[in-house]
Amino acid sequence: MDTLDSFTVRWQERHRFPMDLESDVPFYYALYRQLRTVSELYALHSDDSRLLSILLYVENTVALGLDRSLARLYRVVEDEVGRWGDEMGLSAEGLALVRRLVSNALAEAPESGLRRWLVESIRSGRFSRLGEALRFFVTCDETFARLYPPLSFRRQFFRSLAHEDEQAGDAMLVADLAFNWVDKSGLTLARRLAHLFSGEPLVVDTLLSVRPRQMDAYTVKSLSGEGIVTLANKEGQTFEDVSLSDPLPADWESRCLLAQLVTCLDRTYVSGPVAWHSRQMYDRWGTRRLFYGIEDVEIDVAYDTSFTTRTGEEVCLHTDLFTADIACDEPSGEDPGLWYGLNVWDFLDWLGTRPKSLSEPCLYMEA
Repeated sequence: MDTLDSFTVRWQERHRFPMDLESDVPFYYALYRQLRTVSELYALHSDDSRLLSILLYVENTVALGLDRSLARLYRVVEDEVGRWGDEMGLSAEGLALVRRLVSNALAEAPESGLRRWLVESIRSGRFSRLGEALRFFVTCDETFARLYPPLSFRRQFFRSLAHEDEQAGDAMLVADLAFNWVDKSGLTLARRLAHLFSGEPLVVDTLLSVRPRQMDAYTVKSLSGEGIVTLANKEGQTFEDVSLSDPLPADWESRCLLAQLVTCLDRTYVSGPVAWHSRQMYDRWGTRRLFYGIEDVEIDVAYDTSFTTRTGEEVCLHTDLFTADIACDEPSGEDPGLWYGLNVWDFLDWLGTRPKSLSEPCLYMEA
């Protein structure tokens, strides 16, 4: 069993982002010790990683209730405490004791350091801190991560765009999920969080102002200052005063930029890493066609995947994760030009990065 000092280190590590959790630690350490005692008495194998997952679930529920709100939408996360108990082989009596401890903890938990950090980050007016707040759920919230479709193909796609730089490609994937993921009720993560931050008008206004764009190809139309550019895409849209954190390459005028743009409070920012490519990339690029193809692959994999509920019912993952209207509309005369570019398989063949397998795992703590 962890000492208070070793638990404090692990608790901070599981949050990944720098936040002040000092005042919370004694409460969660006491709960950890109680859960550990129950698991040692009633589980086939006590597992500290599962116990920490239960603690994080309690913290999430106290802070804003995101995991509970998602449990009302998705059966795959409808009973996370029970799932973690099953994974440790908890007896019925042991699971009942764990549920009682969790229920008591939710009633007695102190003011959440996580909530303070989220509020401060979103209210700061700095896009980088808003991005950290959203990425926290992508990389640290195990319940939220179970709602993604199978991600191995999307991960390979972003790594290909990043010239096979795995770290940069995975950071692109995290940025994509943080801003562009939409739940089955049609809400992005930012908009769902806005519904959970009642009483914080500036936080709500900031989150509701977020307008993300999927990865797109841009040319730099003008350079107005060090790293401040005007970008244009093939749809004829322009984005002014966009700040790039890295220096432009010497030949930027003859190249294109792949980037994920996000507009927040009427300013446009770059989310995640960017990648510079030749103008051939710009010619072959088509955001809608490429992401439609990615979603199609993910849907097919979800059709072939199922899970079993704690009541013994087998549920198709596709049925649980997606609504009926899961893909973009077919191209029409009202959207000229949006369907240009290669389909995703031809695009990856052109890059020479077509994946041989879609079985690569994508666990939330690896993102």
